[in-house]
Amino acid sequence: MPVRVNTLVRARMTTVATTAAVALATIVVAGCTTGSQATADLPGVDLGPASPTQAGGLSVTLPDGTDRDWSTTALRALPRTSVRAADGSTVTGVALPTLTSYAGPPSTPLEVATMRTSYVVQGVKGRVRLTRAETEAAIGSHPALLTEQADGRIDLVVSQDATTARSVLGVTSVTVDWAAASPVVAAPARGAVAVRLDGSATTSMLAMASLPRLPYEVTVHSASGSRRHLELGVSMASVLKAAKVPMRASTLVTVVSSSGASASVTLGEEMSARKRMGFSFSQDGRALRQPTFIIDGDTSGARIVADVTQLVITSS
Repeated sequence: MPVRVNTLVRARMTTVATTAAVALATIVVAGCTTGSQATADLPGVDLGPASPTQAGGLSVTLPDGTDRDWSTTALRALPRTSVRAADGSTVTGVALPTLTSYAGPPSTPLEVATMRTSYVVQGVKGRVRLTRAETEAAIGSHPALLTEQADGRIDLVVSQDATTARSVLGVTSVTVDWAAASPVVAAPARGAVAVRLDGSATTSMLAMASLPRLPYEVTVHSASGSRRHLELGVSMASVLKAAKVPMRASTLVTVVSSSGASASVTLGEEMSARKRMGFSFSQDGRALRQPTFIIDGDTSGARIVADVTQLVITSS
């Protein structure tokens, strides 16, 4: 989504302690309550009778290739989270980080694992990729819940999305995908960024600084208060269009800085969660040699990346 002129981008960049950002047991969503209410089927979608696969639980595949099968009985024993949906209703289920944490998180520092982990959820109808950071209460605060239906079928509901496009009906598997650290890339020229497709050894250079820029306002929230900044930059959509990357909801973009720091986002966060993403080249009139990646709508600044030199694109 293009960044609009004079649009207030509420990039809530509060500093969050690692322990708060990556709670591994019971996931607590800010402003939510707990309960046991099951969600109803999505309107207008008929899957017919539940098959043994649908009603028999799901499998979780970890980054090391380990598989674990979860029966509906085992899923019922996990902590539940209740979330107020975009339509005002309440949705209750097992949050994705809860399921995958109990299945065994990667043996990696938690703050690093959170920023580089994504989930690929496959169902009888639908497939979607979400980042762990998006679903964590202390970072993206946009939960994705596995909900059990009356016939035992498991559905994925991203209840705070503006649409049901990222819902998955009849979930059969969840794959935990771990983005390995990318080699540090120095910018070949001021404002240039390397673009690499995941799994490819070929890297192309994008003159991001030459793309049309628009001014927009950013409100930065921190423990010491809030500050407003005037940014001048380009939108994620403009960057990917210039790089000839198709705009798909499950496309994963990992933004990497010259120091190796990184954060991952999916285009579904723009399309369905209505989070704006952009690359700033100027803040309050101060020019930046390399762009800073900013995402609007997070509850912290954990996914803000300064001095961006590389984008790694995963389209599968």
